[in-house]
Amino acid sequence: MAATSLLLLLITLLPAPGLTAYQDSGIVNGAESRRNSKPYMVSIQNKTKHICGGFLVSESFVMTATHCYIWGVNLTVMVGAHDITRPGSSSYIIDVKDYHIHPGYNAKTLENDIMLLQLVKTTPKSKAVQQIPLPKKDQDIKAKSFCTVAGWGATKTDGSPNPCLLEVNVAVVDRSSCQRSWGKTGTITPSMICAGGTAADYKGVCQGDSGGPLVCKGTAVGVVSFNQKGNCNEPQKPNVYTKISKYLSWIKWLTAYQDSGIVNGAESRRNSKPYMVSIQNKTKHICGGFLVSESFVMTAAHCYIWGVNLTVMVGAHDITRPRSSSYIIDVKDYHIHPGYNAKTLENDIMLLQLVKTTPKSKAVQQIPLPKKDQDIKAKSFCTVAGWGATKTNGSANPCLLEVNVAVVDRSSCQRSWGKTGTITPSMICAGGTAADYKGVCQGDSGGPLVCKGTAVGVVSFNQKDNCNEPQKPNVYTKISKYLSWIKWLTAYQDSGIVNGAEARLNSKPYMVSVQAKKSHICGGFLVSESFVMTAAHCYKWGVNLTVVVGAHDITRQESSHIIDVKYYHIHPGYNAKPLENDIMLLQLVKTTRKSKAVQQVPLPKKDQDIKAKSFCTVAGWGATKTGGSANPRLLEVNVTVVDRSSCQRSWGNTGDSGGPLVCKGTAVGVVSFNQEGNCNEPQKPNVYTKISKYLSWIKCIIKY
Repeated sequence: MAATSLLLLLITLLPAPGLTAYQDSGIVNGAESRRNSKPYMVSIQNKTKHICGGFLVSESFVMTATHCYIWGVNLTVMVGAHDITRPGSSSYIIDVKDYHIHPGYNAKTLENDIMLLQLVKTTPKSKAVQQIPLPKKDQDIKAKSFCTVAGWGATKTDGSPNPCLLEVNVAVVDRSSCQRSWGKTGTITPSMICAGGTAADYKGVCQGDSGGPLVCKGTAVGVVSFNQKGNCNEPQKPNVYTKISKYLSWIKWLTAYQDSGIVNGAESRRNSKPYMVSIQNKTKHICGGFLVSESFVMTAAHCYIWGVNLTVMVGAHDITRPRSSSYIIDVKDYHIHPGYNAKTLENDIMLLQLVKTTPKSKAVQQIPLPKKDQDIKAKSFCTVAGWGATKTNGSANPCLLEVNVAVVDRSSCQRSWGKTGTITPSMICAGGTAADYKGVCQGDSGGPLVCKGTAVGVVSFNQKDNCNEPQKPNVYTKISKYLSWIKWLTAYQDSGIVNGAEARLNSKPYMVSVQAKKSHICGGFLVSESFVMTAAHCYKWGVNLTVVVGAHDITRQESSHIIDVKYYHIHPGYNAKPLENDIMLLQLVKTTRKSKAVQQVPLPKKDQDIKAKSFCTVAGWGATKTGGSANPRLLEVNVTVVDRSSCQRSWGNTGDSGGPLVCKGTAVGVVSFNQEGNCNEPQKPNVYTKISKYLSWIKCIIKY
């Protein structure tokens, strides 16, 4: 990661053969600094060898570039130095305790290329060692302003680091001009500053200067990030810096909260993780969780306690001191993954359905989930948070803590766990290793592993009785393996066809809206390229009906199109009073082309009954309550088949008529009738026309 290139012409400024550099004296066309004139400057080293610059921003924190981080290497910093090859009485080396990489860092584009190194001890102030001020608020530096950059980097392309500290004055370049210079080879974001390195003066930075500060009027405003690859001497593109003022909240939060946390983590900023939830048993925290929809919380299946009514606290920072922004909600349903194994902790994932929705606020928000199943790259930095213990056998923490952890590849993780744990493709390993002892502990279960703002994992398990110095990585349930299950569950919540949910886009491509004068009157479904099946009672005498195919929201065109009906094939045995043989085929004026949004649904191959208690699905755009209007979007609901005799004893929505009852992917019924005037709390089962009874008639009509 330390020597990652950006596109073809963008390169980070680490010292390495064949990378970029500058010429003659100085950082490039600069000069040697006066001794102690830049007491904030730091040389970041790997085994006493200079690799990057940095600068003191507090007694125990050094700011530098994220791309200076080298996986698995314990870096050190030299403070108080002028000539880094000749340590003096004022200079000394300090080990790095923690590497705080910005969670939004992108190694390819070098966006958010900023890192804070937390030192093992503080740096006493002296003539040679001092901190540099940072901006007080976010603001742009005016173009053509003169600033200074310093470092021990090379002075020419392919050169070696310089023993003495060099500096040069550079002019700030406005962002639009900088973007034009970089063109398609680099994206200059509002979180970047351009300065120097232009054909106007050829002054700027080179390899080994990465991480150093751009200083304007005595304030560090930028962090050296990248320049034109292979051209320190006569660059045609401005040097680029990470703009510090964009990260003030993150910097203040990190430098303020040290040496506490989830395990070797830190207290979170209030409201920085509004998706976090404390799952509680009688007001006592037992697990973490996180909001994935207005009424669903995701957590670990092993957090479930048989026979106990759990509650969740949302909007909290300190769970011992409820505020106006936090509140407790009861759990309505516990959706444990059907494949959960309490022994191996495989499929350790659960969704809690709340009794009411959680309105969005500054303190309460949902977190995005992955859009598709994919692995998280090893060595990626992610964040985990929770109110769990900070040490083995410790108590829950009152305030929300968080820590950055590195993802561990699955094979290495399995080797670490050996025979004591099976790491499956449905798991992610991160943190909790001997390399840094950062990770989760008891009470953190169920919380999210967050990578680039997306929840990718659920805290599942760690090494038993060893939070302090674990030898095995922490293990998380991999969320992307369960997307279909999650979407299915979270979709069905108190809305819909009646107590159903909005269907997924294109999940029911056979569905058709039967319309009169562009107004939805019935559902229907494609059974061939040019035939739609619906209910006979949907026929309107003297009205030319049309059908909309490929629609999800029938008020918007999307990928849908309207087709006229050519012929109405009402079953000859249809009786409008008892609604017997309530089935009709609409022959369209043209065929429907198969697409993602338009497809036919299979019909039964022979006449047979559907077993009672079978689960099937019905969908439509009809009303969701008695007297209601048609719904613009397609809704669906799971229904249970009722045996005919029970249905008859019971009998002793408008707009959904004509839609299909689908069992195991086959249309087996046509919505016919329900209890009149009672969609909300019906006492009688809905009734469907049984398609398999009409197979001969259907085949005859379609074939003809």
